[in-house]
Amino acid sequence: MYAFGCSGALMQIVIHPGLYYTFVTLKWESPLRPVDWLTEEKVARESDRGGWKGQVYSCLWEFTGPIAPVDMVAFITSYGIGAIWLYVAFTVPHPDTLPFYWIMQDIFGTCMCILFLSTIKLNSIKVASILLTVAFFYDIFFVFVTPLLTKHGESIMVNVATTGGPPKADPSWCEKYPNDAD
Repeated sequence: MYAFGCSGALMQIVIHPGLYYTFVTLKWESPLRPVDWLTEEKVARESDRGGWKGQVYSCLWEFTGPIAPVDMVAFITSYGIGAIWLYVAFTVPHPDTLPFYWIMQDIFGTCMCILFLSTIKLNSIKVASILLTVAFFYDIFFVFVTPLLTKHGESIMVNVATTGGPPKADPSWCEKYPNDAD
């Protein structure tokens, strides 16, 4: 879910504006015009005829509106990058050692933050205070209350943050052996 949600954010924040700027700069306008096979008139005509084709066009038009080739290229590019990132995450033993993986993860996270900040409008300090208070109690719940609710008395937040529990190795290991790859 993270990879595909972030792919959508990548498309909206980086890929689509970049492609649009490139096509405008090159004065290549045909990719910016909506495609001929999905126009409002064609959707209305096919819907009036009835049948499955009219229903598909109508549903597609309601969901997307006019589609330009730049939209399709941005969609395929961003979701392709997300799919490759997800493939690397599940097939490479230590994906965090590959620059592509962690750089794309940083870009994904940045795009999600920018999209979130551009979507959420805080009209007053009161709304911001309420959101921060809710986040504070959310953390308290998952750190201190979930041990009372889970079968083995484990805190979900601590379990996730420490990848399965408190560290069992020597805490000064990194200082003693800074070049050890393990």
